Amino acid sequence: MKTMKKFLSMAALVLAGAVMMSCSSEDELQAPTPQQPVNEDNVVTLTTTVGLSEGSTDGASRRALAADGTKTFAEGDQIAVIYTNTSDQTVKVLSEALPAGDYGKNATFTVTLTNPKASGAVRYIYPAAMAATTVETSSEVNADANVKYSALATQNGTLATLASTLDLAIFDGSLTAGAALPASATMENQLAILACTLKNSGGSSEITGSVTRLMVNDGTYTYYVDRSAAAGPIYVAIRPTADATINITAKTSTGYHVKTLTGKTYARNNGYNVSWRMTELPEGALPGKFTINAGGSQVRFSKGNLRAVFASAGSSRTWQFATNQWDYIGSAAANTSINDSGSVSVAGTVDLFGWVGTSSYNNNYGIWNNTTANSYGNTKNESLKNDWGHNAITNGGNTADMWRTLTREEWGYMLSTRSGATVKGSNNVRFAKSTIRTDATGVKGLLLFPDGVTFDASEASWGVLDDGYENYTTTCTAAQWTALEAKGCVFLPAAGNRTGTTVSDAGNAGAYWTATGSDSKASDTYPYSYRVYFGQTSWGNPQYYSQQQKTYGHSVRLVRAVE
Repeated sequence: MKTMKKFLSMAALVLAGAVMMSCSSEDELQAPTPQQPVNEDNVVTLTTTVGLSEGSTDGASRRALAADGTKTFAEGDQIAVIYTNTSDQTVKVLSEALPAGDYGKNATFTVTLTNPKASGAVRYIYPAAMAATTVETSSEVNADANVKYSALATQNGTLATLASTLDLAIFDGSLTAGAALPASATMENQLAILACTLKNSGGSSEITGSVTRLMVNDGTYTYYVDRSAAAGPIYVAIRPTADATINITAKTSTGYHVKTLTGKTYARNNGYNVSWRMTELPEGALPGKFTINAGGSQVRFSKGNLRAVFASAGSSRTWQFATNQWDYIGSAAANTSINDSGSVSVAGTVDLFGWVGTSSYNNNYGIWNNTTANSYGNTKNESLKNDWGHNAITNGGNTADMWRTLTREEWGYMLSTRSGATVKGSNNVRFAKSTIRTDATGVKGLLLFPDGVTFDASEASWGVLDDGYENYTTTCTAAQWTALEAKGCVFLPAAGNRTGTTVSDAGNAGAYWTATGSDSKASDTYPYSYRVYFGQTSWGNPQYYSQQQKTYGHSVRLVRAVE
C-alpha cells in the first residue's frame, strides 16, 4: 500500500486573530495584525484570517482537495465555532459565508460570539457542514455529538464533494482570559481518506469504472459510496481505524464483489492509495453469509426467488432468479395459468412450485395444476425428486458449485440457533418480519440478518425482532433497504400460496419449501413436506417448520456454499 504524498499534510488551520492551514513545511503565512474585539452588549464580533497551502491548479472556483493535498477556498465557505457562554451553555455559531472573490490559500471570516465565557472551552470545525445541525446546550464543547459524523455514511466517491463537505478538521482549546478566540490554534484533520482502485481477483483488470455502489465496513462504522459507473479512483473518507477487520463490498452490473482485510490501521490526517483485488461472487449471489449448522458451514442466498419463465403458451421454460429480492408474481399469469403437463396456457412466469418427492412420476418441478395428493410423491421421509437448484439452475453441474434448497434442519439452525447479527444493540438477532421500501410500494416479508454484522438504530425503523408472531413491524425506506442489502440482508417476500391455479394470501403470508420430506402424516390422501411459513400476527412463527401438502405451490429461495 502506498501513502499518498502530501495528501493530507494540510494538518492545520492556525488562528492568531488568524487561522492557518498548512499543507507543507514550505508554506508560510504572514500573520496579520490582530484585530481587537468589538464589544456591544456582550456580542463580540471578530474577523479571523484562515490560511491554506498553495491552491488548486485546476482553476476551479471551489474549495478543493487535490490529489497532491493542495486546497483552496471559494465563495460560500464557512467555519463553525462551538464555545461556552457565560451561562455555561454550549453554543454553535457559523461564520459569515465568504463573499465572491478569488481566495486561493487565504480567506478572512467574520465570526460573532454572544456572551463568550472567559477561558471557556472552544472548538473549531472545518468545513462548517461537518458541525452538528444543533448542539445540546448542556453538552461538552468537544463532544463527538457536536460533529456530524453521520454525513460520512453516504458519499459519492468524488474528491471535489469530499473536499467541500466532508474533509473534517478540528481544534479544541479555550477562549482567552478576555473571552476572545485564542491567539493561535492548529486544526488537525480527523479522517483518513482512501483513494480506492478495485481489480478482479487475479489482478489482471480493473473494475473500478463499473462500480455503482461501494460499502466499507470496519466493524463499527459503515460507509457507502453511491455513484454512476465512472473511472476511478473512488474516494472514501473514513474515521481512523486501528488493527481493524474491514469488509468491502462492491456492486457492478454483473453482481457483487467482496474483500476482507485484517489488521488494518488507517490513521487520521493521512491519505492512502489502496488497490484491492476483489472476489467476484457467483452470478446471482448476495454478499451476506449465513451459518446453517453447528459445524459452521455458511451459505449465500440467491438475489431473488426462483422463477420459471415461459415465452409463450406451451413453450419450454427458462429458469432465472427474480431481479429484486422483493419481487413476486402473486396471482398474475402464469401462476394462475398452469396446466396439467408442466407448462402454462399463457406467456408468463411461475414462482410458486409444488414439492415433488422421488416416489412421484411428475418430473415438472411442481409446475402442475394437479391436486391429486399421490401425484407428488407419497413416501415417508422421501427426498426431493429434483432439487430446483442442482437440477434446474445449475443444470446438474458440479455439486461443489451448485445452487440448492436448504433442508428443514438448516433452516431451523439459521433461524433459531446461529449467532446472527447485532441490531440496535441487541445481539444474536436472526430475523425480523418487515415491510420494506415504504417510500414506494411497501412489500411485506421476512428480513434475514447475516452473520456478524452490526446494524444501528438509524438504519431502519426497527420493530419486534426474532418473533414471528408479531406483525410486519420493522420498516425501511427504499434508500435504507439498498443499504441493508449491501450489508448482506436477505428478504423473503410474502408471495402467497398456490392450490392448483388459485393463489391466495399474496402480500400477506409467505411459505418457502425446504428440501426435507415429512416424517409423518404420509397417507394416500395427503402426503406432506416441510416448509418455512410466516404470516400476519398470529398466523405462524418461522421458527416452527410446519408440514404442508406437497400439492401446494410455495416459493423457493436457493443458496450456495460460501467459497
